Amino acid sequence: MRSFLLHIICVVALFSSCDWVNDDLSDCPSGTWLKISYTYNILNVDAASTQVGDITILAFDKNGKYVDRLDVDSITLHQGYCMVKVPFPEGTYHLLIWGGASDNLYQLPNLKAGQTERKSLNISLACDEKNQSARKLNALFHGSLENITISKEYQVITAGLVKNTNYFSCILQDENNLPLRQEDFVFTLEFANGVIDYTNTPVGMTPVCYLPYRQEVSTMSEQIPVIHARLNTLRIMKGDNTTLSIKHIPSGQIILRLPLTQYLLLSKIYNYIGDMDDQEYLDRQDSYTLLFFIKSSDTGIPQICPRMKVNGWTIRLNDSELES
Repeated sequence: MRSFLLHIICVVALFSSCDWVNDDLSDCPSGTWLKISYTYNILNVDAASTQVGDITILAFDKNGKYVDRLDVDSITLHQGYCMVKVPFPEGTYHLLIWGGASDNLYQLPNLKAGQTERKSLNISLACDEKNQSARKLNALFHGSLENITISKEYQVITAGLVKNTNYFSCILQDENNLPLRQEDFVFTLEFANGVIDYTNTPVGMTPVCYLPYRQEVSTMSEQIPVIHARLNTLRIMKGDNTTLSIKHIPSGQIILRLPLTQYLLLSKIYNYIGDMDDQEYLDRQDSYTLLFFIKSSDTGIPQICPRMKVNGWTIRLNDSELES
C-alpha cells in the first residue's frame, strides 16, 4: 500500500512540474525579470524589502533614445518580493532605474519616445524659490543596467541600487550642561547636489540650502538638555564643496562653518575600514550623528569647542572653522 501511494505522489509531482514535456507551461515563469537589490550599504545586506519603495524603470535603445517606462508602486514591488517582470518588447536596452522618484519632492523631465536622450535625463530636487529644502526626503535610489537583452526566455537579472539620500542627526550641547533654546540656533547644510544625472553624478551648480525638517530641545543620557536637529540631503561626493553651518540667531553670528565631507571621511578612518574607498564609504554610510559642544563667552556669543563627534568618534576641529 505504501509503495502504491508513493507511486501516485511521484506521478502527480511529475505532471505538476514545469519540466514535464507534455505540461501546459502557462503557469511557469517566462520573460525577463529584474531582482531589485540594495546591498550597497554599510551592513552589506540586502535591504531592498525594507528601504526601497516604488521604482521607475526607464528603457533606452542602443542609441540612447528613450523607448518606454515601467512604474511599480511599493505594494506591488513588495508583494512580488522585489521581483519585477520587464514588459518591453524583445531587444537590447539600457535600463535606468530610480527608486522613490514618484515622490513629489523629485522631478523627472517629460520623456518623448525616440527623442529624449539618456544623457540628458536629470532628476531634480524640488526646492522653494530660494533653493531651500526643509522637508524630510523620501529615500531616493539609483541603478542602471547596460546592454540588457530582453527575451521571452525566462531569466532573472539583478538590479543593484545605490542610495542617494543621507540622514543627519545634529546635536548641540552646552559644555556645562546648561539648557539651550532651540530658537537661538539654526543648522544649515549647503550642497550643490540638487540635480543628479543619469550616471548618478550631481551636476547642479547652485548650492541647495538644506534646513532641518525637525528641530527640538531634547535630553540625552543623564538628562542632559540638547538641541536636536534632523536634516536630509542628497548624494555626497568625495571632494565636493559641502558646508555645515551653525548660526546664533540673537547675535546674527555664524559660530561654525565646517567643510563637512572631509570630517565624515574621518569617521571611516577611525572605524578602521581599510578596503573601502572614500566614495564607496560615503555611498554606503547613509546616516550620521554629529555632536557639537558650545561654551559661553564674555561677548554673549557662544563659542564652539574645538571638538566634535561623528557617529561616536571624537574629532578635533581646525581653528579656522571656529568663527567666533
